[in-house]
Amino acid sequence: MSLTYAKLQDLRGQGFEQLYQDHAERWLSLAQTAYESYAALLPEGEEPRIDDAAKFLYVSLEIDDVLRTFMQTNRIRAKKWIEGFGDLILDRVWNQLTAEEG
Repeated sequence: MSLTYAKLQDLRGQGFEQLYQDHAERWLSLAQTAYESYAALLPEGEEPRIDDAAKFLYVSLEIDDVLRTFMQTNRIRAKKWIEGFGDLILDRVWNQLTAEEG
């Protein structure tokens, strides 16, 4: 679930890093929602880990119009790309998400 260098290179090759940059605020908003939704389910005092938030983020990304359009336009179909893109998003915003909570 975490972003490895090899996965990052694959995502760059398919244009996902540019997609992230083009819509950074959108992805931050989805990541914040995923983080906060998972946090609401945890016992008081506990915080989500990155892989916890990823599970919720993947669901949001599966139905996101911007991502779906990008994937259709570029003929990208495999679910692994959605999960990889979710990992890229969380890699970019995780410090921001956890700083807001803590």
